[in-house]
Amino acid sequence: DQRQRLQATMAAAAAPCSRPRSRCRYALLGIAFCAVSYTTIWGDEYLGIPLSENFHLRRWRRRRRAGRRRELAYLDSEPSSLFRYGRSVVDPNYQSLVQPSRIDGSLIQRLSREGQGSPEKGYDSSTACDNIFVLMPDSFGHNGHGSQLNNYILAAMIATFTDRALVILEPPPALNNFKSNSQFGCPKEAWQYAKVRAGGEPKKLGWNKDLPIGLSRLVKHPAWLSRQCAVPCQQYSYEDWEELRLVNNFEEVPIPQEITCPANANGGQSYQNAIVLGGQQVRDYFETHFKAQMMDRDEIMTTPAAEWASRLGATPNEARAFGSLTDRHEIWDYISALMNRAGIMRFQPWIARDVEDHINQIEDMPLDAPYDAIHVRRGDKLESDAKRFVKKYWESEGKETQEVPRNYIPLVFYLRQFDEKNRKYDEAACTGEEPVRLVYVATD
Repeated sequence: DQRQRLQATMAAAAAPCSRPRSRCRYALLGIAFCAVSYTTIWGDEYLGIPLSENFHLRRWRRRRRAGRRRELAYLDSEPSSLFRYGRSVVDPNYQSLVQPSRIDGSLIQRLSREGQGSPEKGYDSSTACDNIFVLMPDSFGHNGHGSQLNNYILAAMIATFTDRALVILEPPPALNNFKSNSQFGCPKEAWQYAKVRAGGEPKKLGWNKDLPIGLSRLVKHPAWLSRQCAVPCQQYSYEDWEELRLVNNFEEVPIPQEITCPANANGGQSYQNAIVLGGQQVRDYFETHFKAQMMDRDEIMTTPAAEWASRLGATPNEARAFGSLTDRHEIWDYISALMNRAGIMRFQPWIARDVEDHINQIEDMPLDAPYDAIHVRRGDKLESDAKRFVKKYWESEGKETQEVPRNYIPLVFYLRQFDEKNRKYDEAACTGEEPVRLVYVATD
């Protein structure tokens, strides 16, 4: 099904082609090349294409014999433009969950220009910041990093769907719940240093007030997404915004309330309209209010769907194709692809630098081969999401569910799944070789 959706999406995006035929032909060849490269790198798990695991292992062995440098399997095959951050050289491969060549840099520049006052998008310098979505992530800051990133992605979807600039509002240091002013830790740039003597160890003087705080210490918020707008309603303090945020309770207020205030703190005839939500509220209102609108494909809603895609950088043909989609899986796949190409989820350069340094320190693990990964969670999930799966497992083992031996599923059960896959690959390959799978196990 995913392969069919990919083919349908490629066809919809490619036709009709209003550019010269030669460019269109090159574009189609480029798409085909990317699809083949994607299949080669990731294998059969995503696209449903039957590739033997032995193929990957043979390629890995050839690379080792050739003495090629160790590199991650997901690294971009295209050369990446390294850039400097301070004294460090940063590789863009580690700054995003998408390969750099799949992010349209020219599109990001275009969206940035359009968000700052290009009449092509209907914006001008006086109205670009009239409608704003204020995200206050601090109230959700004690949850897992993945959950916070999910909230940020949902907020970006809501902001682009409702045609609002997405502005992140963090608490001032006096009200911040985290000692380092961020729930995402302290890179070395978080401190101000002074050298005691030549060649001596630098001495910490205090926090670096110029380093982003809160969520922005992890995520590099795109300028085109914020439209470089300041926090609206300058007459409001952070405490005022917090009170306004708490008013938006989906159980009592089905539609998030909007705030209107003068664009200038001293008054005036121009006004700003704002919606303010915290992390949990973003999830609540996405599920109860915005999600249904995003999926709606009535004749009245077709144009807003296409406009939503355009605000994420879709071409006119791509926007029309997106507006015609009705299957929910295809809608989410398409919008996810647009968001990836627009580079919404990108990390700060110090994150990319530290991730690369950490990976390069893993010397006893071949990084240029495909991996299966297991994330072992035996903490909070045992009391919520995983409970029904634990019960089902022990029932399948013939155990009484009232007195199960363990309140979790043994790790050997998951590893057994890889053994079964190995046997299938071995039979399909007919090589007689003992198949090998590399499994990365991560725990909390």
